[in-house]
Amino acid sequence: MYIFFFGLLFTACKKEEPSQTNKGFAQGILITNEGLYNQTSGTISHYDPEQQLVQNRIFKTTNQRDLGNVVQSLNRFGEHTYIVVNNSNKIEWVNPQTFAEEGQLLQLQQPRYISPINDSLAYISQWGNDLLSGSIAIFNYQKGEQIGQIDGLGKGPERLLPYNNMVFVCLVGGLDTDQRLAVINSQTHQIDQYITVDDAPNSLQLDQNGLLWVACSGKTIYNNYPQIDTANSTMGSLIAINPNTKQIVHRLNLAKGQGAKQLIRNANGNQLFFIHKNAIYQLDPNLQTIREIKSGHYYGLGFDNENNILYAARYMGTESAWVDRLSSPNFILQDSFRAGIFANDFHFQ
Repeated sequence: MYIFFFGLLFTACKKEEPSQTNKGFAQGILITNEGLYNQTSGTISHYDPEQQLVQNRIFKTTNQRDLGNVVQSLNRFGEHTYIVVNNSNKIEWVNPQTFAEEGQLLQLQQPRYISPINDSLAYISQWGNDLLSGSIAIFNYQKGEQIGQIDGLGKGPERLLPYNNMVFVCLVGGLDTDQRLAVINSQTHQIDQYITVDDAPNSLQLDQNGLLWVACSGKTIYNNYPQIDTANSTMGSLIAINPNTKQIVHRLNLAKGQGAKQLIRNANGNQLFFIHKNAIYQLDPNLQTIREIKSGHYYGLGFDNENNILYAARYMGTESAWVDRLSSPNFILQDSFRAGIFANDFHFQ
């Protein structure tokens, strides 16, 4: 069984090319690979779906140096691609076409995610140097400098979602636990209010009806890893919020200590996807129902709206990860390719 499984992987995988193609990196799919903690093994991969080519370590290939310690996320806006390097306490920005470094913002405090809020400013979520004192760094990306900070936000600010003149921020808990979304006024940079959800809200998406869905993983306590102490762990869930009234309108409870994470959506917002019990699940926001679409040990998700393909990064140890491409609507495995260590997120260009 295992011989057959790995045989399928190697016959379906895509060829890795060591050098930049003539098309550059401004098109195609960028993949963030966290790497190992306290090492500089975090990388960025590029996948060209037309040529079916993957290029790993593109930052190092272009700039002749490692990117840093824990490559958490990236985002492309304005004239650059911005890379958040969590344990190196920095962001780097590169030319989207060549991936040559064009700037750095240093001395951040365990940054996690970056999102533009208008045509000159972006918010950077930060856990704080103690991993408990969460804040938002206010970054002027036109000038390449931090201009302020929103302190006292809560524990473990994670993903952000701008909405009208507000920014919703998941408070996942950092080294502890939190159960809230922070709502920030993006014009005044003041905390407007908090919305209490369930333990460890980690990702959020708007559906086609304008509801804000939040994935909560719950608090996980182990008896003896991987056995979960269900008496002391808390319920994970998927929660739908009206972003205008800030009221919860739907709640789908999941298993204790095994909630939802990595919530993503398709272009229309009529299909949402998340990871639950290491498997991939689909959420129908209209029916408020979920179904498992593929089992495995998955770590990151992304949806290619142009080609209607779900990308899923699968944990394969401390050397690399496999990315499965699943074609919608039946999510049949189309092929796979190898990415970097702990591939966790996808950016489609």
